[in-house]
Amino acid sequence: MGLILAVSTTIVVFHQLLDLSFIPKENIGLLLMLYLHEPSFDYYPFHVLYPIIPWIGVMGLGWCFGIYLNSLDHGRVKRLATPIANIGVASILIFVVIRWLNSFGNLVLRRGDTVQD
Repeated sequence: MGLILAVSTTIVVFHQLLDLSFIPKENIGLLLMLYLHEPSFDYYPFHVLYPIIPWIGVMGLGWCFGIYLNSLDHGRVKRLATPIANIGVASILIFVVIRWLNSFGNLVLRRGDTVQD
């Protein structure tokens, strides 16, 4: 589990530093870059929101967190339910604020005031 935790954390924290410029940006190379690493709306009909490499890291972190919770006794897990729920609500609120400010973290900047934006 330690290796998965380390690799997953490294992927999530540093995946933006991954340089895939050696892959040609035409035909299959473009699709490979989109599906592996770079979310984009720019290449119709290939709208990629969840590229594989970052999501492997997210899934690994979730798996490690599940293993950790499974190793705890029932009483401890019940005591952690409220802090975990609070972190979840805070994360959603932070997402809404970042999206509202139209700043870092947005794949596509807001163009209007619609629900989709």
